Amino acid sequence: MSEMEAMIIPEIWQHTLETIRKEPGAVFLLGGVDTGKTWFMRYLVHQLVPEARVGIIDADVGQSTIGPPACISYAEFSEVPEDFGQIQPEKYAFIQSIAPGNSLLPSLLALQRIIRYAREKAPDYLILDTTGFIQGDLARQLKLAKIELLSPRYIVAFERGMELVHILSKIPRTSGIHIIRQPVAPAVQRRSREYRRAYRESLWREYFRHARVQEIPFENVVFRNFWLNDGEPLEPDEVANYAKQLDCQILYGENQRDGVFLLADGYPRKDVQYQLSRYGDMIHITSFRDIEDSILAFVDHAGFVLALGILIDIKLQEKKLIVKTALEDAGQIAWIEMSELTFNPYGPPA
Repeated sequence: MSEMEAMIIPEIWQHTLETIRKEPGAVFLLGGVDTGKTWFMRYLVHQLVPEARVGIIDADVGQSTIGPPACISYAEFSEVPEDFGQIQPEKYAFIQSIAPGNSLLPSLLALQRIIRYAREKAPDYLILDTTGFIQGDLARQLKLAKIELLSPRYIVAFERGMELVHILSKIPRTSGIHIIRQPVAPAVQRRSREYRRAYRESLWREYFRHARVQEIPFENVVFRNFWLNDGEPLEPDEVANYAKQLDCQILYGENQRDGVFLLADGYPRKDVQYQLSRYGDMIHITSFRDIEDSILAFVDHAGFVLALGILIDIKLQEKKLIVKTALEDAGQIAWIEMSELTFNPYGPPA
């Protein structure tokens, strides 16, 4: 018996299904944390397939069902899957965070790319599953922007009390969007932070299960959100001079428009860094310890992820990243996106 077969389906879900069936289109799932959005998405797939082609955009970046965390992923269904956890996305885009409130622009750009791709595929139904980030003005603005990008025929709103009023009330009555409000099903259980963290850890482990350590050249590759490879490398004597003044090993440095950027092994003296920046070039220092084990994305020219990787080391003289990744062809890399997310593939399971 599948998870869906074992679940007691609320009667209101069946009514919502019949409404959506009458006029196929895009469906936006809106609700807070643990309100049943993802279960309802699975329910729709089970009920609409195989009579219709259903495309799923998984934008629940912290608790992904399709694709890895920190990514917005797309998959299409022409038959009911036995296990949603084994579905591989057709395309996915990196947002650099598991919290969309911390990466607004990357989140919206990624969603725009995925929606454009999905529209070209033209499924009968296009369902967007979103995060539970709904509280506050920032969340409202982000949700409204995503609704505008999708331009859905339906918004299915899962709410406890009046928690979605501040979002739904801002949708113009002349928009043509059919808003279907339904209470959270009694069977939906709240999950602890520890559970959610362990689930996310399991997703990372599964994603990197077949990855291997590779050397990825970056001499001709752009770093979209990191300073490396943007300026003129410092001469060895300049690097040595900064290392002496900062009382810290400096691995590499570049002169750039906004100052001197240094990669250190360890942490420099803040007072010296302040003095150097005050009386000379602005000094920007990154400790390798802060980016070791960080998750990065190798991105193609269309903005889609070729593969994610875990930064292990950098061969600075050879301009190569040492990364654990399943990347198949480094020649397709258009740019690299760094993140503050970290994962130790050699650490104990959560």
